[in-house]
Amino acid sequence: MASHVEMLTDDSLEDALASLPGLYQHEGTPTEFWRQCIEVMSRVVGAAAGQAVLWSETPDEEEAGKWRTICGWPAKGHEPQHRTLAEVGTELAQTSCDSGFAVRAISEKPKNFAIAVQFVFSESGEKCVAVFLLVSATEQQAKDILVRLRLMVHLPDIYQSGRALRQARNDVQKFTGALDLMILVNAEHRFLAAALTTCNELTTRFHCDRISLGWLENKYVRIKAISRTEKFERKANVVNALELLMEEALEQNEEIVYPEPEDCRYIGRDHESFARGQGVDNVCSIPLRMDNEPVAVFTCERNGEAFTESELSQLRVCADQVARRLDDLHRLDRWFGGRWTAWTKDKLQQLVGVEHTWAKTVALIVLVALLVLCFGKANYRVEAPFVLHSDDVMYLPAPFQGYIERVDVRVGDLVEKGDRLLTFDTRDLIFQKTALLADQSRYRREMEKARAENALADMRVAEAQLQQTTANLALTRHRLEQATVEAPFTGVIVEGDLREQLGAPVDQGETLFKVAELKNLYIELAVPERDVHELLETGGGEVAFASQPELKFAIGIERIEPVADVREEGNVFVVRANFSVENEDWYRPGMTGIGKLDVGKRRLIWIFTHETIDFLRMFLWW
Repeated sequence: MASHVEMLTDDSLEDALASLPGLYQHEGTPTEFWRQCIEVMSRVVGAAAGQAVLWSETPDEEEAGKWRTICGWPAKGHEPQHRTLAEVGTELAQTSCDSGFAVRAISEKPKNFAIAVQFVFSESGEKCVAVFLLVSATEQQAKDILVRLRLMVHLPDIYQSGRALRQARNDVQKFTGALDLMILVNAEHRFLAAALTTCNELTTRFHCDRISLGWLENKYVRIKAISRTEKFERKANVVNALELLMEEALEQNEEIVYPEPEDCRYIGRDHESFARGQGVDNVCSIPLRMDNEPVAVFTCERNGEAFTESELSQLRVCADQVARRLDDLHRLDRWFGGRWTAWTKDKLQQLVGVEHTWAKTVALIVLVALLVLCFGKANYRVEAPFVLHSDDVMYLPAPFQGYIERVDVRVGDLVEKGDRLLTFDTRDLIFQKTALLADQSRYRREMEKARAENALADMRVAEAQLQQTTANLALTRHRLEQATVEAPFTGVIVEGDLREQLGAPVDQGETLFKVAELKNLYIELAVPERDVHELLETGGGEVAFASQPELKFAIGIERIEPVADVREEGNVFVVRANFSVENEDWYRPGMTGIGKLDVGKRRLIWIFTHETIDFLRMFLWW
């Protein structure tokens, strides 16, 4: 019985070999190539059936690492052979990946073989194996056929290289055409001239019957240029129909082609109606986008051949390239009022649009803050430190030179009128008083003795000494009376802590105590020189004591001293103020704090910047 392989005639082999050059230059899709490749290889080797098996490397964990069939030959009517190949195909494919080929006998009578070869790829890491079924063949015939198959393992790699080369050539042509078009468009300085040039060039290059450009204006598309037509009637039916289908493409922001491809996801009813109504075989609309937003549409019409994917890609590139130039000319090629209106509209759209939310929010907050600073007003107050003073203050000096025996008060003590404050040591005064009394008695006796003896001169001398002794005695008694220092009025001890000076000598006239009355208290504020001109004598303010910062007390200005007081922190003007309410019991002269004096309403920006501006004016003054 003759084998199936031997029955392959020379004519059929020649026909199969003649199909190989078509595979080298195949321009179809990969699916078409694989179907034709397996068919030709099967015919060359005389196989009854063939399959192409691909190693799956998909991210899906269930499918990764498995072999899957991408095509088979013959397509129909040979299901048993395909099932046979499917049973042994995975094992043979795995074996051929290790050695490059595999042969296996799958039946004895008749003796059938399954052979497999691995395709070779120069760059990609794909694993692809072709498996063929040989019916009624010998083992030697199977080996010879395997040699033929190994001569064709580079067919897919040649196809991929040719496909990449054609793609690169198309890309070069695509960008070259776009650059040539940009040269012509950039040479034009008016929008309508640039639009008409673009339509004419695209019409010539893509062999279209007509190309129209429509621009978005006030939410509607308006025809701006029609190829090879300088003037057209805007109210014509064809113009209205063109604008309608352009709006269909612009609203969907999609490229719409008629007749529609099988896998399209857009709506093209207006394109279909236009093509049938105008008798046009092929229509396509390409949106022009600015910042991913459609602003215009190219509509191409052509009878005869349909638009290929390559042509649509070239149209897309040309549209992207000319969009910026046409948009600039459309905005600038108008009178200044129109340009200003368009610019204002764009800025308002950016301002109130939904994009850049945070940036707009921050800008709005800053704007509101600036408006509040520039036009808002607040009560401005001058800040100054203060000291509490009393109008009734008395200094108590030492009445005579002596020694301190006892101190009954200290600074801050409240005293009543007549309270004892300090006592001097009076022992020396008592001894002096006793001696003076004795001298007084002696001088009196001497005076009486001289009178009895009629010794007038001695009597006068004794009388003078008696008077002197009497005067000294009166002075000594007066000092004894002043040996106890008493409070002159009800008040508080402001100065004079003498407890540590017990037994110490003091000179006559040396200040012992400073006593202040608590009734007539007033506030003395030290206002900086830079702020005093803002004050009004009829103004008021508030003060807070350092010991009670949570409490605020209203005050009124009584007088502003006209002469500056030089201090370490700078020149200040003393401002005297009184409390607007009754004095608290805990007020004490010498207490300090911070006062804020009302100046009046001022703008917020002046409040925050006037000190800096005044400094700069002085610093930068020549």
